[in-house]
Amino acid sequence: MTQQNIPELAKQGNPNAIAALLNRSLQPQGITAKAILKEDCLHLLLEGAQIPEQHVAMPILYEELTNLGIETIPSLLVYGRQKGVKEPAWSETIDLAALYPSEDEFVPMTGGAYASYEDDYAENSEGEYASEGVYSDEDAPVVASSGKKSRSLNVDPAQLKKLLPLLAIPIVLLLGLGVWWFLNRSPEPAIAPAVAPTAPPGDAPATAPAAQPAAADPWREAVNRATRAAELTQTATTRAEWNTVASLWQEAIDLMRAVPQTSPNYETAQQRAVAYQSNLEYAQRAAATRPQ
Repeated sequence: MTQQNIPELAKQGNPNAIAALLNRSLQPQGITAKAILKEDCLHLLLEGAQIPEQHVAMPILYEELTNLGIETIPSLLVYGRQKGVKEPAWSETIDLAALYPSEDEFVPMTGGAYASYEDDYAENSEGEYASEGVYSDEDAPVVASSGKKSRSLNVDPAQLKKLLPLLAIPIVLLLGLGVWWFLNRSPEPAIAPAVAPTAPPGDAPATAPAAQPAAADPWREAVNRATRAAELTQTATTRAEWNTVASLWQEAIDLMRAVPQTSPNYETAQQRAVAYQSNLEYAQRAAATRPQ
């Protein structure tokens, strides 16, 4: 590759010629470019003693590539990394077709413009350009991968149309079962609200005696009632007090009779029930003869 045909080769998409021309502007910034063409995409590797700054290198590339007018390469993939490091620090893709005007608007560079490139590189040898611009497999940057393979789902519209009726069958069955259950479910019986009986006019409502809750230990409760009745008997003077004594003896009698046969106090309880009956009758006679 001679110095005279480097610009023409670069315009035709020669990666070594493109790298050689780009190095003209990049090397003063401490950046060296290497290029290789892979599947209609130009891979451009930018290296430096320090990581090339993206905001510095990319404007230079845009300007130089716009001036070159490369028509044979549709896209450019740029990597930036520190020399000696395999993994790139950054990357950027450039749509080369978008950089250039249409054929009606495109104005090719004049011979004088290309001559400026030739004058700049006239001092260097051909071998120097080749060593700087060659992009080998060893230079290829290692891009970190997530380890997951992308999968694409291809659905044939004709098969999809055949599957839709099959998918609709279970849906229709479920809907039918739901309607059948709704129509055939047994209605819950209505519970009529309880209506309290109305007492006849003029009659005072009868007060029902409060039910005594079942005693956990009838024997012990009966003894307690009898003890209280005996104590009140010593101080009772009015009819109300004797009525209270009578009520306590009656409760004691009922509790003694409630002692179960399995209790060891059963026989004694029955005897005391009979004895308490005499005390009850005495209290009732005393209440009847006492003033209000």
